[in-house]
Amino acid sequence: MHRVSKFRLFVLALIAPLPSFVMRPCYRLFFGYHIGKRVHFGVSIIDAAECHIEDDVHIGHLNVIIGVKKLSMETMCASDT
Repeated sequence: MHRVSKFRLFVLALIAPLPSFVMRPCYRLFFGYHIGKRVHFGVSIIDAAECHIEDDVHIGHLNVIIGVKKLSMETMCASDT
């Protein structure tokens, strides 16, 4: 678990209510996250030292992920289960 600065959390909280098409470039620009195509974010705070989110992932509302070193998300299809 990495240490989280108050300023970083403040910026993440400002980004959280934005629409997905605005959140994606903000996460890429400000935090260096790799965000795939057609990723949809609800109102959520995602703080990770390294973040990789694949194409077509949907993250719902009211998720808080803080202090994670490496976060990786991918879609699961019915054939994957």
